[in-house]
Amino acid sequence: MDASWVLHADGVLGVSAGAVPGVDLSAWPPPGAATVRTDDAYALLQKQGYAYGPVFRGLKAVWRRGDEVFAEVELPEAAHGDAERFGIHPALLDATMHALGVGEDVTGDEPTELPFSWTDVSLHAAGAHALRVRLSPQGMNSLSLTLADQDGAPVATIGGLTFRPVSVEQLGASRTAGALHEVVWRPLAGAGAGAGAGAGAGAGVVWSGWDEFVGGGVVSGPVVCEVGAGGVSAGAGGVSAGAGAGAGGVVSGVRSVVGGVLGVVQEWLKDGRGEEWPLVVVTRGAV
Repeated sequence: MDASWVLHADGVLGVSAGAVPGVDLSAWPPPGAATVRTDDAYALLQKQGYAYGPVFRGLKAVWRRGDEVFAEVELPEAAHGDAERFGIHPALLDATMHALGVGEDVTGDEPTELPFSWTDVSLHAAGAHALRVRLSPQGMNSLSLTLADQDGAPVATIGGLTFRPVSVEQLGASRTAGALHEVVWRPLAGAGAGAGAGAGAGAGVVWSGWDEFVGGGVVSGPVVCEVGAGGVSAGAGGVSAGAGAGAGGVVSGVRSVVGGVLGVVQEWLKDGRGEEWPLVVVTRGAV
């Protein structure tokens, strides 16, 4: 990239003293708290510029008790398996703050704000797919958060969280401009490569299939490894993750394919027979 790197966040990581938070969320709903209507929560948040997809719409219930706000948030069932990959799933953590955007006096015309500074963050347990949340004022412009699991056991505490205002236009622009990665199609110079083992391709170049390479064949030109519609399969000249993966299997399918390609590259690098020639990984229908 020609552009210089931009600092988006920094922080300090330290060793926890191991203290468990004193706020008890085992009694639920919170005693003495009044229920807050949430049926229009995401319509109100949409007016403020927050365009949340289905995984991020985790707010289930909200209560207020004085200055305190309590909430119940949960990932959709399709994302429960992904929760185990995180200390706190990003969509679940984001949903804890959605409780601030609901209430009888909320119109959706309030200033749009984003989390800016997190201090005294401690993680006590990992992998939760549902949380009980307590948000309370901490000084003039900050909140503290206490997060617990469905049984009230501590999950995380945030000693201080401050927000910074952002315009709706800025928030919308962040979804399209300045991405770290982009898809750029570049025409292939010269004749196209043949598809499959032993296929010839332009200018007399001899292309070998991956199955020939792993079978001990002589390498006398570029070696082609195909990633087919089902993925990567090193035993038949390609890489395969299996067929029939539905929406819930997209993540595992991607991991399997990427892992298969990694295995191919590792095999290629450890074998000196391919030093003079490129390894060509061919994909189809990837976009």
